[in-house]
Amino acid sequence: MTTPQPPSPTARQAVEKSLDLPLIAVFLLGTMIKLLLLPSYRSTDFEVHRNWLAITSSLPRTQWYFDIGSEWTLDYPPFFAWFERLVGSVAFYVDPGMLNLHALGYASYRTIVFQRLSVIVSDVVLFASIIKYCNAWPCVTTTEVAFNTNKRVVVVLLTFLDAGLLMVDHVHFQYNGVLLGLLILSVAYIREGEDVKGAFVYAVLLMMKHIYLYVALLYFVYLFGHYCFSVPSSPQTTQAPT
Repeated sequence: MTTPQPPSPTARQAVEKSLDLPLIAVFLLGTMIKLLLLPSYRSTDFEVHRNWLAITSSLPRTQWYFDIGSEWTLDYPPFFAWFERLVGSVAFYVDPGMLNLHALGYASYRTIVFQRLSVIVSDVVLFASIIKYCNAWPCVTTTEVAFNTNKRVVVVLLTFLDAGLLMVDHVHFQYNGVLLGLLILSVAYIREGEDVKGAFVYAVLLMMKHIYLYVALLYFVYLFGHYCFSVPSSPQTTQAPT
C-alpha cells in the first residue's frame, strides 16, 4: 500500500486557480445584492456615522472625543476614528455638506449613496480575510487540496453573503464586515503559525471596536502557552557507543 504523497506546488496552484472564477462570482453576486440595498431602510446609525465623519473631518483630533454638538458623540476607539477620518477625506469631494457639524440629520442623495458604498468597499477586507483563512487549511494529498478548495467556495459564500451582515451593515448601517474581516485575518495568521502577526491584527481590531475584548482571554491563554512557553525544536545529538 503506497503512502499518499503531498501535492506539488504546481498541482495546488492549478486547483486553486481553477476556483478563481467561482470566487469572483461570489464577490460580484454579493456586491450586486448590496447595491440593490442602497435605497433600503436605514437606522439612526446612519446619522451616527455621518456625524462621526463630520467630527473627524471638521475638528482637530484633540477634540474628537469632546464634541457635544450632537447626541451622537464619538465613542469608538481611536483607530475607528481614523478610519472615519479616511472616509471623510473622500466624502469631501462627494458632498461637503455631510461634513457639516451643524447639519444634523443631513441625508442628501449623494450622502446616502456614498456612505452605503463605503460599507460595500470596506467589505473587501472581509472577502480577502475569508480566503486567507481558507487557504490556511492543512492539505495532505492532491485530493484533499481539491476538497478544501471546494469547501473554500462554500465558506466564502456563506460568510460573505451572511444574512445577518447584510441586514445589519447594508440596511441598518454599520461597518461590522471590516471588523469581522480583521478578526478572521488574525485567526488565519495564527493558524499559519504567525502568532505575532495574529496578535498584532487583533490589537488593531481592539483599537477599532472595543467589544471584541470578549475574546481577549482566548488570545491571552493561547499566546501565553503557545508562544511564550513554546520550546524550539533542536536536532538531537547522537552519542557514540561506548
